[in-house]
Amino acid sequence: FTFNVSEFVPERMDLTVDLPKDIGLGAKDVTANLDGRYLFGSPAAQNRVSIRTDYQPTNHFDTKYSDYFVGQAFSISHWRDVESIDDIKLDDQGKYSLTFPLYKSSLMKSPVNARFTFELFETGGASVSRSQQRQLWSGKKLAGLKAPQGDIDSYSSVEFHVALLSVDGKQLEAGKVDYHL
Repeated sequence: FTFNVSEFVPERMDLTVDLPKDIGLGAKDVTANLDGRYLFGSPAAQNRVSIRTDYQPTNHFDTKYSDYFVGQAFSISHWRDVESIDDIKLDDQGKYSLTFPLYKSSLMKSPVNARFTFELFETGGASVSRSQQRQLWSGKKLAGLKAPQGDIDSYSSVEFHVALLSVDGKQLEAGKVDYHL
């Protein structure tokens, strides 16, 4: 599959998004600091920014225990469970501090991977977008199940590892685990 590029127009704007590296367990909202500017130096004063959030359930923490299966399968209804975020306009210095709602932790049955996309528009309609990903969780301890690696022969014994993971999935906890298959 081949194609020709008839015209290439480089980005004329830049958007810096400052979002916390770790979003607190069970957080209801998060604040992003935006800084938009034209590459020739002036701020993107009064330019429009749209914000889109995408959430995807996962059964693994993004930690050293990512090989443990955690939580329950569930689906996210974007039209019912995810609040929309209105477009904003940057101030005269091309900046804006925006606090927006997150997916409700009470609906989570496993960790959720979140992608936040910020799109800065030029007055002529062209845009630049920046995305960042974070993992969200309600803050409850979870039992994890680790399956054996490799192929498993029919009619053979299989050993699984069961662990109780901390509220952030970063360490093992002592305690009792009730696991029903």
